[in-house]
Amino acid sequence: TVGRLLARCLGWPFLDNDALLASHTGARLVEVAQKGEEYLHSLEVQIACELCKTPGPFVATVAASVVETATCRLALKESGFVAYLKAEPDLLARRAAGTERPWLDSDPAAWFSTTLRRRSQHFEEIADIVLDASQPADQLASQLCQAIFEQQNAQRATES
Repeated sequence: TVGRLLARCLGWPFLDNDALLASHTGARLVEVAQKGEEYLHSLEVQIACELCKTPGPFVATVAASVVETATCRLALKESGFVAYLKAEPDLLARRAAGTERPWLDSDPAAWFSTTLRRRSQHFEEIADIVLDASQPADQLASQLCQAIFEQQNAQRATES
């Protein structure tokens, strides 16, 4: 939701990880996930790395798992503006309710808690901005839009 709103604010195309995964594989996320977590994550890394090589500007969402791969973290950091929308495990579990993510079936909050312990440092390491994801989507998109405009203005000033 935030990505779509941000793309609209900037007037840029929006590229969604799940749609890119479906386009790449011809299958829905749940079908790809049934082939195993390693397989899914390898595809997500491949898609994120391809996005990093794609000429912009655009707004893209990438799978959170990609931050666990050092080369992908570096590619993301070097390719553009990276935002980390930081959320508590309970909030993520509520937002993921009803989605087709089989790895969340037993205890979503516990899964998010464990996973965030592993990934948070990586997210913060590559992020140009960290925002509290409990805010409404339109506020997050507005803050991100402003931060990107400020970064662009600073780059123009440096180039002058």
